[in-house]
Amino acid sequence: MYYLLTQPEIMAKLQREIKEAVPRSVEQPSWSSLERLRYLGATITEGLRLSYGVATRSARAPHEALCYSPGDRYPNYPTGYIIPPYTPVSMTSVLVHQNPDIFPNPHAFIPERWLNQAGEKRKDLDAYLLSFSKGTRACLGIK
Repeated sequence: MYYLLTQPEIMAKLQREIKEAVPRSVEQPSWSSLERLRYLGATITEGLRLSYGVATRSARAPHEALCYSPGDRYPNYPTGYIIPPYTPVSMTSVLVHQNPDIFPNPHAFIPERWLNQAGEKRKDLDAYLLSFSKGTRACLGIK
């Protein structure tokens, strides 16, 4: 709500989408009708990205060795690392949600980043939304 109240242009765009999609005669829209609203979905997703709550590490212990080669990106580090099998590795959702390589201008509330040029949901960013974790440790409430 904070982001919507501080950015009236986003709030107006969201209100327009809802008013166009939900007839005045409907007291309470159905859940399925709300799920089809693309800008509403993008606004909620962007809110989840910026409001990550408790940021605990998301530990994994892979069954095989992990080979990491930083290459040109980190010239001050050795040329590569091998992480042995069953070694816990982790990170927090904050590191992903605030990564400017994935989300340019990561501290800004920009729902449009979740939509493509045609106004449809961008599926390529789904892997980077870690609000409810991923994999075997994902929230059970997710479909």
